[in-house]
Amino acid sequence: MQRDHLRWVAFTVAACSLIVAGIGPAAETCRLDDEEYAVYSAVLFPETGGGRQTPVSNPSDLLRPPPELAGIWPGPYTIFSSTMTISAKASDGNDAALLEDFNRKNSQACPIEGDRLRATLPEADRSRIQLTASVDVKPQKVAIAPGFVRLSRVGFNTPKTEAVVEIHAIYSPEAGIGYRAFFQRTSPEVPWRLIDARKTRQF
Repeated sequence: MQRDHLRWVAFTVAACSLIVAGIGPAAETCRLDDEEYAVYSAVLFPETGGGRQTPVSNPSDLLRPPPELAGIWPGPYTIFSSTMTISAKASDGNDAALLEDFNRKNSQACPIEGDRLRATLPEADRSRIQLTASVDVKPQKVAIAPGFVRLSRVGFNTPKTEAVVEIHAIYSPEAGIGYRAFFQRTSPEVPWRLIDARKTRQF
């Protein structure tokens, strides 16, 4: 009886260890849907400016608010291969379902799949991104400064006509900028377009 009890205890401890490690049956996996990749495409290579975001003319322009997400360089990009975890406070003028979806999705990090991201990009831009899981990887040279881009998951309103995503551009450990960007479209056949962005960090 005592031996059986010890075996049960050992089994329970082992099972809990697997769950904590993220490989047991209780571990949940998350996968971005196609519309989230479509929003990423609108962030990285918007239609304005001939398919590129307009480069800022001088460093002081980094402090100006968008329309074109000032300070997010016009590619190429080195993108972290998992989404950031972040939450947004409810604010006037935003659909409650939009922010609820954003907060729910961003309670855990999810992998960004390079092949699926590239499939949403204009063909000419598919070679202009690389994904990395480590800051030790040397980023591609970019128009303004070398660095990395971190993306959150994308929150949607119920009919998926509005979207919100967090973008952090990290130039170095001491320099970076972040936006919470809002996108809109009138139908699934119409590309997402940037309608508003709020600076969330500058360092």
